[in-house]
Amino acid sequence: MAWLRAKAKKLQTYKYPLLVLLLGAGLLLLPRQTAASTAQQATAAEPEHQETAVLEERLAALLEQLDGAGEVEVLLTFKEGMEYTYQTDVETATTTDGQERQEQTVLVSDGAGGEGPLTRKTTYPVYQGAVVLCQGADSAAVRLDITQAVCSLTGLSSEKITVIKMKR
Repeated sequence: MAWLRAKAKKLQTYKYPLLVLLLGAGLLLLPRQTAASTAQQATAAEPEHQETAVLEERLAALLEQLDGAGEVEVLLTFKEGMEYTYQTDVETATTTDGQERQEQTVLVSDGAGGEGPLTRKTTYPVYQGAVVLCQGADSAAVRLDITQAVCSLTGLSSEKITVIKMKR
């Protein structure tokens, strides 16, 4: 019994390092995020903002070409943003208690030594509204042309597009 008490006392001195070791082992058992899912999340958020800015700039440049429009700025809002669906491989492993299904994102080489997820489907955004500022908005013909152009590009109805005169 004395040796058991001695062992328990010795264990008491190492209780914190043992606790840290057990917590570390427990964390290793938790499901991890794969590089593919991390890349998936990163590519889903960042390009959407960039693509929106590029679209607004391209639309503004196009509208500036309209006779009488002058300088133009465009702001688009969305109900739903752009969504990417990535190609996955399904691996099914049979265990003693049943089947386990595991999906992995398919990665492809980008030609520069890196890898990225293979996009299976891109769902484009659903627009909620548009505001167009332009110098020529005091003309009804210019407002109509701008409204029709924005309708054609975004699929918005004319009541969801506002054309406002830009201050000089």
